[in-house]
Amino acid sequence: MNVKTITTKTELTLEHITPLFLWTLTGLHLLLIAIFAGVIYVNPTFIENVSFMIRIFVCLFLIIRFHPFREHELRKYDGQIIFIAAIFLLTNEGLTTYVLNYFDKKQ
Repeated sequence: MNVKTITTKTELTLEHITPLFLWTLTGLHLLLIAIFAGVIYVNPTFIENVSFMIRIFVCLFLIIRFHPFREHELRKYDGQIIFIAAIFLLTNEGLTTYVLNYFDKKQ
């Protein structure tokens, strides 16, 4: 297998994973909002661990999808991926910090 074949297979795989990625991030946004609103109670340690794992997942996905070692052409979902990932990283960091501070004050 040469590098071009591997790149093509990776692109096809990522193309199929992209809608799942977008729905997962949307669902996680809704979950964070429910936790923030107090609809769901979650252990603060769990919030920290999950938040860290989600950030790693999003960053790895973006690195694999948009690495600088090849030429890029934007595809159907690329704009949505970049926008939702950026918004998610921003809100995830802000909401996680807020929720953890809230729980610390409550105890």
